[in-house]
Amino acid sequence: HRVSQPLNLIEDMAIASIINQDSDEISIDSLADEGYKHVVTMIESHELHRFFLRKRKKDEKGSLTGTSVPPIVSLICLVGLETSGSFLIEYCNLAMSSKPSTPSAKQMDFSTHLPINQVAAQLEEYPKLLHWFLHRVFCEKPEIYVQFPNTAVPPSVVTDLHRIHFNLHIRYADRQNRGNKRLTVLPSLDEISHESPLMMFLKAAMVHGGIRSDDVRKTIEKCRSDSDKPKRSNVKYPHLFAHELAYVIERTGSGSERDAREVLNLYLEGVVSLPLAVEYVERNTTHSAMLWEALVSYCLNTKVEEPSGGESGEDVVNGQLFGTLLEVAARSGADLAHLVSQIPPGMCIQGIRSKLVTAISDYRFKLKINKDALKILSSDKVTLMREQCYRSRRGVRIDLASDIERNSETLKLNISQKKNIEKIEQTPKDGIHRLSAKRKARLRKAKSKRGGFIGVALPQSLEIR
Repeated sequence: HRVSQPLNLIEDMAIASIINQDSDEISIDSLADEGYKHVVTMIESHELHRFFLRKRKKDEKGSLTGTSVPPIVSLICLVGLETSGSFLIEYCNLAMSSKPSTPSAKQMDFSTHLPINQVAAQLEEYPKLLHWFLHRVFCEKPEIYVQFPNTAVPPSVVTDLHRIHFNLHIRYADRQNRGNKRLTVLPSLDEISHESPLMMFLKAAMVHGGIRSDDVRKTIEKCRSDSDKPKRSNVKYPHLFAHELAYVIERTGSGSERDAREVLNLYLEGVVSLPLAVEYVERNTTHSAMLWEALVSYCLNTKVEEPSGGESGEDVVNGQLFGTLLEVAARSGADLAHLVSQIPPGMCIQGIRSKLVTAISDYRFKLKINKDALKILSSDKVTLMREQCYRSRRGVRIDLASDIERNSETLKLNISQKKNIEKIEQTPKDGIHRLSAKRKARLRKAKSKRGGFIGVALPQSLEIR
């Protein structure tokens, strides 16, 4: 009963630590009792890790019996998220599908190991804590979750955890639009390169096949529309998972013109980032012309509201958004001449002269850097060629004693090879001599049985051999 009191607060803090919410009222350390910090030290010194993996009994219906809290949850409530998280990450390891069979594996001490699948099973009834645990493993120990240096195929228990982790990301997503982003305000480089926890997880886990891209796309679209049958025209949360959906469509989509337009719309209305939209248009070479036309049309026809100054709700001239497009396109190296030619007559773009001057000066500076780099490259090539020619003309050291010894060994080897060849060639001749000797022996034996021949002796050349 004592442990269950702060459990709700701990779960809320676990989710808040993932989505990076500011919570000054509740601190993670304040939820832990400082007097119980020594419990972790006692567990490590006495190697009591295996007691955390005790399985709870289930009844006939499959539900867990008893009202006791799992040991890992009790430890989290006792010492806090930070201390318990460091303890679990330190002793957590890759799940073993079977018992160790090799002698080296049998000699290893597994008493202090906490397999990731068994820890996740202990936190199954507490999805917020499970989400927090899997996120910490993903960030602090990726070699047992998304990076496998010793195997090409991840274990099935890990891919199952990938599917659970993705569903937890969708379930506990922050559906409130906390940022008042505007296309006319250029974000910083840190804001452009910032990635959400779900985006980082998708980039690392989708390659292992645990979660399919089609399922991810359907789930995100359903979450954005908040209905069983999602429609692109009925989006309730346009900001929710917009960057993630654009990444999935761009990576695994069909590459059609419809998908390209949808990704561009996600960057403009969902992410609300003109630099990301321009980068995508430059990156998509297949539909680049169509995307540029759609982007220019969007910037010319979209009305933006003035954030401060002037009357409330008053529409600002369309040139403000188009001027921001010119500035972003100049940074990305796009064709400014084509964009300037698209400016309609009578449009007033505030500060267009300074923007064009800055863009031209930046272009000249980049061109100068490119030329200087080419000069440095050519000089380095000439230096390397001179060094190669110098080394090719260098003399070769000759040691007479070693050369003579080497030549004598080569001569001995040639003589031995010649003798072996002669032996091989003499083998057939020796066989012929043996056959002729046997034939003469048979003839002499036959003569002795018949008593010899009577007559004149024939010349040696006419004898039968």
